[in-house]
Amino acid sequence: MHRKQFLVLVTAVACGLAVWVNQQLHGEKPTAPWNEVAPGVWRSSELPHGYALVSDGHALLFDAPHSADGLLQAANVTQIDRVLLTHHHLDTCAKVDSFLAEKVPVQAPRLSAPWLTPAGVQLFWTESIPLRNSRTAYFVVPQGFEKIDCSLDDGQVINWRGWKIQAIATPGHSRDHFSFLSRRLEDSSAGLLFCGDALAKPGCLWTPYTTDWDHWTDAGLTPAAQSLRKLTARKPRIILPAHSEPIRDNAVDALEKTAANVEEVAFLKSFTRFSKQRLGNAPSYPFLVPREQIASAGEKPWAKISEHIYLTGNTYVLLSKDDRAYAIVDPWGQRSADQVE
Repeated sequence: MHRKQFLVLVTAVACGLAVWVNQQLHGEKPTAPWNEVAPGVWRSSELPHGYALVSDGHALLFDAPHSADGLLQAANVTQIDRVLLTHHHLDTCAKVDSFLAEKVPVQAPRLSAPWLTPAGVQLFWTESIPLRNSRTAYFVVPQGFEKIDCSLDDGQVINWRGWKIQAIATPGHSRDHFSFLSRRLEDSSAGLLFCGDALAKPGCLWTPYTTDWDHWTDAGLTPAAQSLRKLTARKPRIILPAHSEPIRDNAVDALEKTAANVEEVAFLKSFTRFSKQRLGNAPSYPFLVPREQIASAGEKPWAKISEHIYLTGNTYVLLSKDDRAYAIVDPWGQRSADQVE
């Protein structure tokens, strides 16, 4: 062994020893990649958390994040039978290609097809810039997955090795979001709720901005609150979120509190609604002249604001002094282009 190689080896050993000594002095132990959080239920340690039902060496996974690695050894699993996805976000399905390559079936909601199938993803990226019809989506994969099964429907029941798993459509965090209520067949008590990103912890969403299906209304927030109410009615015993610790105490209260908070934010999304209903004083918009253009989207005739400024919806046209040239501010698609001249 050359002297340089020997020094590198000694340095690496010293660093490893220093880390180990520091852990011992502080009572720290290396974090296991997966841990059992309930009988037969395992959770990955890294965010976002993946979950797995484990039975007789077999596993069924909920979501496929990067941390999906390591389950086989940690839980003594010899075969992964299936992966169920809660939604299309990139962090949730990071390992989908790996599972499909190993011929592990990956099943997603039927509503996820536009953001997970090859044809759907190609169309999304073709139409995403410029954005059309306010169909905002977040964290979309760069390419779709061949052979992914987008067939899960609301209410569908999956029986797996003594477990009954019910798929529940819970749009909000994303348009295609699903949760899974699971219980053992012989257990009549309330089930375990694998909620993905429907909530993070009592009163909180993980990424509230992904509920902005369009930026000027409560589309997304209102469905999120309705989904939480829907889950509340199922009265789960334990909630298992992707971005927080399991909620073991007062799970139903956690759902109710989160639903109430989301409903309030949805209400506050409209300044006009807040002013009318909370303050009893409808807002005025003196900067919008004439008033018939308020809340229009360019479908009304152009209004002349001043000698050289015209408005329709929120699209302005500024004419040059000799009326030979013009500048457009915030055009509304092809309709504006057709109307300007």
